[in-house]
Amino acid sequence: MAIILLLALTVLAWVVLILPRQRELKRHQALMGQLAVGDEVMMTSGIYGTIQEIDGEYVQLEIADGLQIKIAKRSVAARVETPTSEGSEGSDTEPLDIESPGTDSTGADSIGAGAIGQTPVSEAESVPGQGEGGDEAVIDLDDEIDSARGNEA
Repeated sequence: MAIILLLALTVLAWVVLILPRQRELKRHQALMGQLAVGDEVMMTSGIYGTIQEIDGEYVQLEIADGLQIKIAKRSVAARVETPTSEGSEGSDTEPLDIESPGTDSTGADSIGAGAIGQTPVSEAESVPGQGEGGDEAVIDLDDEIDSARGNEA
């Protein structure tokens, strides 16, 4: 009975862990073979650009007008498919404005806001001693905690 259980767990681990990784490697190798000059691609770091030159294991990628970088070919994560003009006539679609996990609705960075113990505050919130308005203010959380405890410094 223990041998059957061990065999079942081994098969389950292979199906859940190894098989998807093998499929991803095959997909990525196929992508590397299909890359061509002029393709718009996304790197694994999230940078988008257009391939200007392919030189063996390296790619010249134009990420802005006149700005080219040399990257490892394997760092290309995906080819960006541009929508065809068929069926999209008259549709003005804009990309979705998706907030990254580290920002709030105002776009302020809520992770790593600066020095430890400080957090950014949007202009809609009032800041003690700052009044209303201002682009961005910083609250020292250590002072706030001390004042809440009654330990005025």
